[in-house]
Amino acid sequence: MFKRNPDVDIDVLRFQRSQRYFCSNFFDVAAATATLSANNLYASPIFIPVTTAFDQIAINVTTAVAGNARLGIYEDNGRVYPGRLVIDAGEVATGTTGVKTISIARTLQGGKLYWVAIAINNGSAIRSLAVGSLLASYLGLDSTLGTAFAVGYTISQTYGALPNPFPTGATIATTHSSGVFLRKR
Repeated sequence: MFKRNPDVDIDVLRFQRSQRYFCSNFFDVAAATATLSANNLYASPIFIPVTTAFDQIAINVTTAVAGNARLGIYEDNGRVYPGRLVIDAGEVATGTTGVKTISIARTLQGGKLYWVAIAINNGSAIRSLAVGSLLASYLGLDSTLGTAFAVGYTISQTYGALPNPFPTGATIATTHSSGVFLRKR
C-alpha cells in the first residue's frame, strides 16, 4: 500500500526532473486532443512550487492546419486569473504535425501561479489534457456541481502579439486545457 510522506511535496519533486515537459497541474491521468478555434486566446494555470528555470515552451500539433500559434506565459493577477504578460515567446507553424518548440530562457519564481497561453489563427488540433479524467482544478466546478471542471480561460482575440495584460472578461474553459507545455532546463 502506498503511503504519502507528509515531509515530501510531490509537486516539488516532479519539478526536479530536467529536460521534462510540464503543463497545467490538474492531476490529470490521460492526454487528449483539443481542436482550437481561430482568433481565440487560451490560458491554463500552472503552479510553480519551487523557483524553476525553463528552456522551451511547446505544443504538440496532432491535426495540422496551415497557419501559426503564438505561445506565452502570464503571471496570475492575484485572483486566479491571468494578469501581466511574462513572455510572448513567439510563433510556431502548425502546418505539420508533431512537437513544435520555441527556445526560452525564463526562470519562474516558486510558490506562484502562472498561466501558459496560446493564441492561434486556424483550427489546428493539439495535445491537451483529458478533462474527463481530471481529478482537481484550480477553478473548481460550476454552481450545479456538474461534470465540467474549469481548466482555464478563453477569450476572442484577433491573432497577433499576445496582449499585456491578459484581457478582462474571458470565459471559463471546460472542454480542454491550453495544451502549452514548459520544459525544465
